[in-house]
Amino acid sequence: MRAPDLDDLVGDGVAPGEHALLRRAHDLLVEADPPPELPPDLAVPPAPPTTSALPMPRRYRSTAVVAAVILALALFGAGWLLGGGGGGRQEVQSVALAGDGAAGGELVVLRGDDAGNWPLELTVRDLPAPPAGTAYELVRTRRDGTEERVGAFVSGGEETTVTLNVTSPVSDADRWVVVVSGTTAPVLRTAGT
Repeated sequence: MRAPDLDDLVGDGVAPGEHALLRRAHDLLVEADPPPELPPDLAVPPAPPTTSALPMPRRYRSTAVVAAVILALALFGAGWLLGGGGGGRQEVQSVALAGDGAAGGELVVLRGDDAGNWPLELTVRDLPAPPAGTAYELVRTRRDGTEERVGAFVSGGEETTVTLNVTSPVSDADRWVVVVSGTTAPVLRTAGT
């Protein structure tokens, strides 16, 4: 059997560069041996299977589904209990902060770690943006009167939440104020003081 000629297949309307690529592909196809004949046992497709993979009477299917759901819930509950009951955030103390007008906030003290760090989550509301080049600072005053500047943050929206840290245990006697950096006048203070 004679191989077809490329020019008979594509005609004259092909660009010379494309014709060269087609010529190379055509020559490789002509060089290759024809594919093997299909074996007779593959000429007819096999029949689909007549049995299911896991035969189960229809009356037990809903029971199996309910059992699977109960097992999943039991495993989830066990994991929740063994994992500490729902998360690592353990509040030790919550302090309300009050200011002039609508300004206010809340300071949440979280459980300290083994190294002695006590994370704080400070949320402030309705504080205007501080003057250019400044920030707000959270200041802690201990029972003995010593002050500790805890950290600085910038606010200027309806609500801002920042995470800060102190390195000594927090007491109910501690007082907290928010000041503009470089000043001592409180913008927010522990409510009721």
